[in-house]
Amino acid sequence: MTPIDSAYADQLESIGHEMFTPNQGLAFGPYILGFGVDAFTYGLLVIQFLHWFQVSSATDRRAIKALVWYILLTSTAYSILSTVYMFELFVYGYSVYRNFYDFNWITTFFIGVCLMQTPVSGFFAFRAYYLLGKSRLFAIITSTLLTISFATCIAVKVVAPKVTVSVGADSYPATFILLVVWLATIMITDVIVTLSITYALLRTRLGFRGFERTDNLIRKIVMISIEAQLIPTVFTAGFLITFAAAPNGNLPAFFICTPKIYALALMSVLNARQFLQKDLGPRPHPQRPMYIPRISSYKSNNPQNQAAQNAAGVGAGQTQTEIHVQTETIQETYQLKSEPAKRSINRDPPLMTPPTAGLDNPHFEFSSDTDTATDQVDHDQSITYVDGEDDVHAHMKEMASLPKIGEMRELGVEVK
Repeated sequence: MTPIDSAYADQLESIGHEMFTPNQGLAFGPYILGFGVDAFTYGLLVIQFLHWFQVSSATDRRAIKALVWYILLTSTAYSILSTVYMFELFVYGYSVYRNFYDFNWITTFFIGVCLMQTPVSGFFAFRAYYLLGKSRLFAIITSTLLTISFATCIAVKVVAPKVTVSVGADSYPATFILLVVWLATIMITDVIVTLSITYALLRTRLGFRGFERTDNLIRKIVMISIEAQLIPTVFTAGFLITFAAAPNGNLPAFFICTPKIYALALMSVLNARQFLQKDLGPRPHPQRPMYIPRISSYKSNNPQNQAAQNAAGVGAGQTQTEIHVQTETIQETYQLKSEPAKRSINRDPPLMTPPTAGLDNPHFEFSSDTDTATDQVDHDQSITYVDGEDDVHAHMKEMASLPKIGEMRELGVEVK
């Protein structure tokens, strides 16, 4: 805070107590609400910046990149400044009323507002300059107004008192006039630029059938331009009106968030280009069919067609054109390579030989707990026949060809 003489400090303290105590909400509310809106808009600005950095930063020109980074860094410094000022008023200087009369802090905020307002207004003025066909008159008017606005803002910082109860026309007329000129010139510049962009875009509308898409796109651009510049203009006008109506009050403190509104207007216009590019892109085409159309026209010699031509009013020297569309269908076939079946015990069971073939005195033994049959021969040879597990029908046929138990007993074969 600016050092104040002790006698003057006590006087300011008593004046502040008399002014702020009766209605503390109206006295302190604009500061708190303005700081809250400033912090909220800074968060929105960071989100807009991240979206721009991800989508458009690689393709934008260097001038736009420099402007965006400048606005982000200036907004960050402005947020830090407003936070420190709130701490000085409501934390470290709690219940100290003379801190609200430190006008040096207020003029520092004016410099921050000017450093953000002027480049953004210049950006929109440059767009309007090109839309108007590089009008020299428009360039002279807007550049003059922006120069006056920036110069008067700097002059306020130089001329304004460090500590004061009021900056009205009675106490400090020079400061009051400079403040009014600064706010009025920046507001007039915004109004002129907004109207110029709107006029230039509406002038390019075609208004013919078949060009509705172009007219709708122009209408969208007009709405984006108006929405982007209307809110900053309203905030500047509110700042001007409240200051001119009550220079001794605290209502202008709410408009501490005005420079962030300008920054959001800039980022919203830059990020809106992505959605406009989608509208400018080609329309999606339907999927192409699998046939190739061929169009041919010829004079019909069919008597029925001739009669139809005469009924339609086609004269003898005129030709009725018929359009025939021939389609060609494309068909693709695929042939699968066959693979040989693998050999297995289920598909190719082994052949079985009758047990009595070539044996003089065969001897069979059947076991009840297994599916095997063993024949004993004189030479101590054993042959085992194993029944298959899956192909039951094939083995049943083979078992039917074997001699029955009764037949084997008649042949003298001992069966156990």
